[in-house]
Amino acid sequence: MKAICFSGFFLAASLISTAVSAQETFKYESSDQKIYPADTYYEGEYYVESNVIFYGVNQSDSVELDKSKLRVTYEARIIRDTTSSVRQKDRIITLIGNNWYKTFSYIAWLTNMCAHAPSSVAHKYFHPSDYNIVVPDQTYRNLKARTIRNMVMLPKGAKGGLAVYTESQPSFKWELSDTVKNIEGYACQRAVTDYAGRRWTVWFTPEISVDCGFWKFSGLPGLILEASDKTGEYFFQVSSIENFEGPISLYRTSRKEISRKEFRVLEKDIYAHPKRYSSYPDVDVVISTATRTFSLKPDQLVYAYNPMELK
Repeated sequence: MKAICFSGFFLAASLISTAVSAQETFKYESSDQKIYPADTYYEGEYYVESNVIFYGVNQSDSVELDKSKLRVTYEARIIRDTTSSVRQKDRIITLIGNNWYKTFSYIAWLTNMCAHAPSSVAHKYFHPSDYNIVVPDQTYRNLKARTIRNMVMLPKGAKGGLAVYTESQPSFKWELSDTVKNIEGYACQRAVTDYAGRRWTVWFTPEISVDCGFWKFSGLPGLILEASDKTGEYFFQVSSIENFEGPISLYRTSRKEISRKEFRVLEKDIYAHPKRYSSYPDVDVVISTATRTFSLKPDQLVYAYNPMELK
């Protein structure tokens, strides 16, 4: 694969020019390879509902912030329920422009589009059956203002359904290592940092000269192709990198912005007391899967809670 040059970026080495199957490129080595099907529930004392959705947002109603030059897709394997070592799958996309970066769950995007699309075309937005919405937020990095706008989806049934807050760009203190490895044909360097209660190890390639490109991370001279936290609960690996010209869109919402501090309090309370935030706190929850249907009392409802940011 040869060098590719385009406006705003220069890729000094190879660039994957077409999307590659995530199943073919994902190389996470672990003794724990069991993955939840997307439609899996616990039956008994409690119920874990990890899927969330954008309430109050229609993705067709948006404002264009920037033009994307690069689209990077990551496969995620995440332990959302810390009482179990079973992983869930999500697909994460970062759009990279000259002034804005946007990172979001592709599965969440498909789910929302399917919910708003006419019935005649809704099938075009069905997501793979073994994927979940495990990373329930969208992050918009404003490179000029050095701010990040967060749109965070809250669990189904939680009143409000969506939280919006803006924060200053976090400052990352990276510990660089001489250790290198090859990922998808790129020479990658190891870097470690602490952020929001997790210790992260990332592998970035200076061959693609953008500022990190993944999530909120910044301050590295190259695109991050792999990221994992010390506990092993979060793992992301690149599956495709594409030249991509398209809008980086911010979805309009009537939700009132809150502060990061207010969000952290709200998020913890929702997951700790789901009944308190239920739209129907006195009604049994009826759960239907492909294989069975059962009901749970409101007091039995428990959401899996293991966010990327613990602090």
